[in-house]
Amino acid sequence: MNEDTTFDRDARQEQTPLWQALVGITALLALVAAVVLAGTQIYPSQLPTTKNPSFVDNIFDSRVVILLIRVALIFAAGYVVISVVGLVVERRWLAQLGPFKASEPIARVERGAETLDTDLDDARETIEGLQQRLLEGDNALAQARLGIEFLADRIDRLQSRQEEKP
Repeated sequence: MNEDTTFDRDARQEQTPLWQALVGITALLALVAAVVLAGTQIYPSQLPTTKNPSFVDNIFDSRVVILLIRVALIFAAGYVVISVVGLVVERRWLAQLGPFKASEPIARVERGAETLDTDLDDARETIEGLQQRLLEGDNALAQARLGIEFLADRIDRLQSRQEEKP
């Protein structure tokens, strides 16, 4: 096997599912649209002025700075949305909130489910064993009834012969 076929197989195995690619492309297009909107619509036409501007007022006195801050906020919001979607898909969203860990109760529930599955399997084995024993008992009972009927017939025949002899 040459390296090209190995690469193709590895590339196929590592491909992103279609729905994830579509979500990513949609999010990317939304971000691009937001940037275009930021460039055309949110560019500040007028800025408030103060009589005694401070250092921060002087920084934010430029329309370009305000535009770049708005664009950065749009990208930050997009990053947060994409990150949340990615974490939810990977089941890592809110794994820990302060001193509370969501993974511990989930692990306990999973352990409980595994224990219940084991108990259920044991119960099924017990039920199968009891059903087998019941079937064997029914067969033994049927054989005993046949034996009893045979012996009862034999006893009846012997008694009838004894009554005929005297």
